[in-house]
Amino acid sequence: MNVYYIIKRLVVSIALIFIYSTIYSQNKLQHILVKASREEINELQRTHAIKFARALPSGDYVCFFNENAQGRERLRGEYINDNRWKLAPAFTKTDITGNILSVQVVDVYVFKQYIREHISRCEILNEHAASNTILLRLNAENDLDILLECDVVVFIGISPEEIIEETSNSFQDIGVNKVNIVHNIYHELSGEGLNVCIKERSFDTTDIDLAGRAFTSMLTDEERSLHAAQMATIIAGGGNSIPASKGAAWASRITASSFSNLLPDDGATLSSLGISVQNHSYGVSVDNIYGAEAHAYDVSVNNNSELLHIFSAGNSGSTVSTSGTYAGIAGYANLSGNMKMAKNVLTVSATDKTREVSTLNSRGPAYDGRLKPELVAFGSEGTSDAAAMVSGISILVQHAYKNIYSQLPSAALVKAILIASADDVENRGIDFISGYGAVNAYQAIQLVKAAFFKNDNIGQNETKTMDIHIPSGIKTLRVAVTWNDPAAAAGDAIAIVNDLDGKLTNGNLQWHPWVLSHYPHADSLSKAAIRKPDHLNTVEYITVDDPAAGTYQLQVTSKNLATDTQDFHVAYWLDTANVFQWTYPTGSDKTEAESEIYFRWNSSFEDTGTLEVSVNGSPYETIAENIAIADDAYTWKTPAGLGVAVARMKIGNDYYRSDTFTIAPSIPLKVGYNCDDEVLLTWNKIPGATQYRVLSMQGKYMEPIYISADTSFIFDKDQFASLYYAIQPVIDNKVALQGVAYNYSDQGVHCYYRNFIAMLTEAETAKLSLNISTVYNVTGIQFEKEIDGSFTPLDVVPVNSNLLYEYIDESIRGGVIRYRAAILLSDGRAVYSDTSVLYYGDDKTYLVYPNPVKAEEQELEVLTNGDNLKMVLYDMTGKILKSQDLYNSLFRFSIAELTRGFYIYRIFRNSKPVASGRLVVN
Repeated sequence: MNVYYIIKRLVVSIALIFIYSTIYSQNKLQHILVKASREEINELQRTHAIKFARALPSGDYVCFFNENAQGRERLRGEYINDNRWKLAPAFTKTDITGNILSVQVVDVYVFKQYIREHISRCEILNEHAASNTILLRLNAENDLDILLECDVVVFIGISPEEIIEETSNSFQDIGVNKVNIVHNIYHELSGEGLNVCIKERSFDTTDIDLAGRAFTSMLTDEERSLHAAQMATIIAGGGNSIPASKGAAWASRITASSFSNLLPDDGATLSSLGISVQNHSYGVSVDNIYGAEAHAYDVSVNNNSELLHIFSAGNSGSTVSTSGTYAGIAGYANLSGNMKMAKNVLTVSATDKTREVSTLNSRGPAYDGRLKPELVAFGSEGTSDAAAMVSGISILVQHAYKNIYSQLPSAALVKAILIASADDVENRGIDFISGYGAVNAYQAIQLVKAAFFKNDNIGQNETKTMDIHIPSGIKTLRVAVTWNDPAAAAGDAIAIVNDLDGKLTNGNLQWHPWVLSHYPHADSLSKAAIRKPDHLNTVEYITVDDPAAGTYQLQVTSKNLATDTQDFHVAYWLDTANVFQWTYPTGSDKTEAESEIYFRWNSSFEDTGTLEVSVNGSPYETIAENIAIADDAYTWKTPAGLGVAVARMKIGNDYYRSDTFTIAPSIPLKVGYNCDDEVLLTWNKIPGATQYRVLSMQGKYMEPIYISADTSFIFDKDQFASLYYAIQPVIDNKVALQGVAYNYSDQGVHCYYRNFIAMLTEAETAKLSLNISTVYNVTGIQFEKEIDGSFTPLDVVPVNSNLLYEYIDESIRGGVIRYRAAILLSDGRAVYSDTSVLYYGDDKTYLVYPNPVKAEEQELEVLTNGDNLKMVLYDMTGKILKSQDLYNSLFRFSIAELTRGFYIYRIFRNSKPVASGRLVVN
């Protein structure tokens, strides 16, 4: 039987070799359906025998081989005559009309040549050359059959055209994910020198929160959106307009690239721009497949291992998938877009301030059962905000790493660091709702600085070992092993290519990774994770509770590689037992009076505690008792007014005190006057404030330019060119909350006044109203009226504490009447308001102006009392050119059809002429 088998294999191999030789001699690729294991396919990929391999849901593979490659004879197979395997699931010919197709090929040049020769009406819209991915549009159903016949085409799917910005409004709180404590302790970590890109529409680069850090490029969309500005602010905002606008990586530079192209941006372009993180806070329709876009993003990361792509999970939590393995299962597998199925990216969901995940958020698993989303972070309105927050935190991690090692870390290492240092939220352990946990920026930075990580590479059938030293008193050990996996083929049933196995040992004890059930049923998907080898995910996540002190060995083994070697990265975190640390507010956090804040902490206690607060040195007041320390947050409404406070938590017999922090109302800034040469700024006095700092926009940040014990500030415009100013009170030598930054030129204030208006009353008098902006240095108000071409004083009104002054002019006659007000200053000067014009038509007023009129002005103004009047226009021969009823006292009369010359007008009341004159058009 063995001899027979050998002879049969030999005959089949010779036949296949003959067929292959014939095919390749004709420059034609023949797809072969083979039954093989992943190990066999990977071995052929490792030896470069296979040019392409697609994993089908049946467990079979579609392959074709490189010419003259050895190893072909080891696989049995049959030729495929039906090309429908190239189509994404549920794809029909009716999907062709009007839709964009995403197409993966094995040779872009050959494909384009084929298109030119066979489909003349095909429109190529975009391409990602590195991944051989093309977006195109066909115009006829029959063109799909022609496209399927192209040998180098290996996948065809639908690329969604409707792209959704996944939040519309943002309020930032950097305390939820412990970013504020990084800012407080690690002042050198700001993102300075690092660049980040948001892939969506563009944002306002003149926004003061993005001043000096926003830049445009050839990738930038021409259309702006508020959503893009919010994402940019969460990542890199300077905190200039309001304190809450300070981003995680507040000194990084930020740009945008258009998301009209769902494929990755060109890697060389991103590299030339110095982009190390790209944020994707948008979604499309739920698409449970490893599509061409997912394939392209995995290629993008493999070609630039330091580039981290961060995607929002989506706000489609109520959507039920209609395709794929998880079709019809409510509450799971509804990530908004197949690009989020990529392995080498981070997909992020959102929590509220209490770190709960909304049911509106999209959830995992990925199409093949992998754990998605990987992480969660605070997002006030959805997962867009959360992704932007993690993008900013990732920049801080890169900055910390670069400061130590003078280079950027791999994207896979940043992923490992964020996962290992994350806090467990929602259900205990990993799940398809919160992934591996909530990002903890402070612990991530501590991990980098403690060098709790390792970078290595591994070959086929090799084991690498890393020692992890555990001191006594550790509550939890968390380990993450990650790698940038080679891209799978678009349409593959399982996305993982290089399978690494992690295992932690200590003597006879061993711990496998946590693995979730991915069986397609809601009950299975909601089960708690179990420990076992993970052959699905590209993250191996291991935890040990209450580990004994000693040296543990992390073993990373490879038994199934498609490449010669695979880089991998390990990060681990140690939670120390019985530790309590305040994270909000810190000494640099400035809270607002009469607002709800969250006291926050990091702690490994599982006890309850008593929260107490002292304000302005008063005895500690109990805020709450029996607080569950594991909840790591408690709300408190700050008192009114200005003050300093300190909180403390009593656990058992021990007290844990916070930094002293300030409480202050936000001080609104008022413009006293805005004259040609100088500006007066004023604000209300705050009881308890010893000084006030005047802040002005100086380059990238609001900086103090003046300190005053008073409540006003006068400055020369030549000295300070900035338009933006804010006030910050000082109490006990501590700087409190900055007020909103105002652009003084936008406050409707002129030189000493806000507005001057002349109005006609029912008694047919003129009411003059002047609203001044300040009484500083003002002695009186003089109202004036234009008589015979010059302004004549009507009355002088002394100034008191009021800002509104009025005068009634009873002696008015029909016509155009002009008024102004003179603001009299103590130094003898007078500041004049704008002129206010009153149009008054009595029964003796018939005023036509301007006259002469320029032809390009195209209309006259006719001032009358507007009762039963008609205006007729004649040329110089007496021919009527136009007749028009006058409907109101100030009527606009069109002369658009007139040429330059002389004309006669007459005004009739009830058919009787009451006025006439000559009109000159020049």
